[in-house]
Amino acid sequence: MNGKISLVRKLLFTVIFLILASVSSLADRKLSVAETILVAVQKQAAHQHKGIFLIFSAAWSGPCKRLDMFLAAPANREIIDKYFVVARLNVAEQYGGDPKLNTPGAEKLFVKYGGPGNDVPFVALLNTRAELIVNSNRPVGEDKVETIGYPDEPLQILWFTTMLKKAAPTMSESEAQAVSDWLKKSAIHHEKPEHHRMPRSS
Repeated sequence: MNGKISLVRKLLFTVIFLILASVSSLADRKLSVAETILVAVQKQAAHQHKGIFLIFSAAWSGPCKRLDMFLAAPANREIIDKYFVVARLNVAEQYGGDPKLNTPGAEKLFVKYGGPGNDVPFVALLNTRAELIVNSNRPVGEDKVETIGYPDEPLQILWFTTMLKKAAPTMSESEAQAVSDWLKKSAIHHEKPEHHRMPRSS
C-alpha cells in the first residue's frame, strides 16, 4: 500500500513540475517589438472601447505614403480615431534597401493577419483581443482575393469602406461616405500610384 502511495506522489510531483516548467517557459518568452506594440494597442483599444486599425507599411512605398496622407487629413483622422486605435508596423524594408527599418517580429504578424507577403500597405482591422475582423484582401471570386493596398480605384474604395463598417458597425453611413468621397477626390488629383507589389524572393 505504501508503495502505491509513494508511486502516486511521484507521479503527482512530476505533473506539477511539468506544469510549472511550462508556465515558466511561457513567462520567460520575450515578446517581439511588434508583439509588444500590439499588446499596448490592445490595452488602449479595450480601455477606449475601440477596434484596432493595424497598418503594415514600408517607408519606400508611395502607396504607403498616400495612406499616411489619408490618415493625416483632419476629417479622416476624426472618423478613424472615433472607432479605432491606429498602429503601424514596418515590413519589407529590405526592398527599399534598409532592412533595419523593419519592426522586429512584424513579418510574423503580417502573415498571421493575412498579409500576402508582397503587397503594402496592408490593413488589418482587429478586435480588442487582437483577433482579425477583416483585412485588405478583397474577395474577387471563389477562393480568390485582391489585396487593395492603398484604395485608389472604385472597387478598392468600396472594399475599404466595407472594411470600416464591418469592424465598426456603429459607423454612420454619412461617415463612411465622407471617407469614400475623400478617397475618390484624392484619386482624381493623383496619377495612378506605382505598383505596390514587392519583388518576390527567388
